[in-house]
Amino acid sequence: MKEFQGKVAVITGAASGIGRALAEKSAQEGMKVVLADIEEQALMRVSRELEAAGASVLAVQMSRLCEHADYRFGSQSPSPTPV
Repeated sequence: MKEFQGKVAVITGAASGIGRALAEKSAQEGMKVVLADIEEQALMRVSRELEAAGASVLAVQMSRLCEHADYRFGSQSPSPTPV
């Protein structure tokens, strides 16, 4: 089994469904979790719950995550090909 303790998981859609389940499991495995979602209130609720359980959490609204990624890495997508 792979060791996840202390590693970082970046999880989109973390406020509900599969994303939330993945965030919970990652935290249980001892990972630091970066949570992102478009639903800010639900995101903050999940963040508080995971922190209360002892997890190391950073919650970021999805739009902010995209801004930071674009700032750090720039647009890497190729220009669209005209049809």
